[in-house]
Amino acid sequence: MLSNVIYNKLQTRPIKKTNKEVNRKDLVDAMQHTYKNCSFSTIPYLKHKLFSSRKTLQTYHSGNCIAMCMFAKRYLKKKYKIKSFIIPATIPIRYQRPGYLDISHVALCIPKDNKGYYIIDLAFYFIKPIFIYTNNLKKKRRGKNKNIYNNDTIEPFEFTSTKLSEKMVLNTYQTIPKDTLTCTVNYIKDIYDKWNYFIIEVIKPDESIGKTFLSCNIPVFITITDHLANLLLYIKKPTDNFVYIKYRQTELYNGFIDNIEQSVLDKLNIIFKPFFPKGILDALKK
Repeated sequence: MLSNVIYNKLQTRPIKKTNKEVNRKDLVDAMQHTYKNCSFSTIPYLKHKLFSSRKTLQTYHSGNCIAMCMFAKRYLKKKYKIKSFIIPATIPIRYQRPGYLDISHVALCIPKDNKGYYIIDLAFYFIKPIFIYTNNLKKKRRGKNKNIYNNDTIEPFEFTSTKLSEKMVLNTYQTIPKDTLTCTVNYIKDIYDKWNYFIIEVIKPDESIGKTFLSCNIPVFITITDHLANLLLYIKKPTDNFVYIKYRQTELYNGFIDNIEQSVLDKLNIIFKPFFPKGILDALKK
């Protein structure tokens, strides 16, 4: 833990409500709708000082993993009357940064009667939901996600589940209660890079997870995809005056913000207007 990072206690509660019927196709529709209409971005938080993921969605159609889950959760409830819950998760080693706690991520959980739970991870760009069968937790199953940062590569993973026999104390701020179902995932190509999803609802995730994430020296960035989670636009601002722009997996610009050609900005501002209501330069400059 770092002295300049904000840490708050993780608050959780059991998932008691369920859905009698859940159509897998409806979940895929919600995922694709989210990928197309909600971008993963730190701009609303770091540039515009909005620390509520609900507000970042309202104004900029974007936000962190919490915002993406909120977006899909609202869509499922409104269109299909499906109940879903935001759950805490750890992350693969490749995404870890100094200052992060063990749980630094969230996903969306959709219970299905007494049969089990669907999990969709929108910020990891799952291609389809995965399902935990409560009557067969230990069976190894497979899924796929898309690595939009590496040429939209499809990455297969495998997962198993278990029920905690005792409470799991991860650190000073994060404890998972006894009897919580836990889904453990690893990439097929790297069986040692594991992460977990905990089937328990997280309360106020912006406070306990979002603030820590945003205070860990995270760069200003945005990733915009199509409905199949193919990268359309990636903008990253590693320093105050420098920016990197990738358009459909091809580098479009890499240099000082003030030197971006106006024609490039005009084109991007038209295509991606919902995510930049005041233009890209407004999002990038102090």
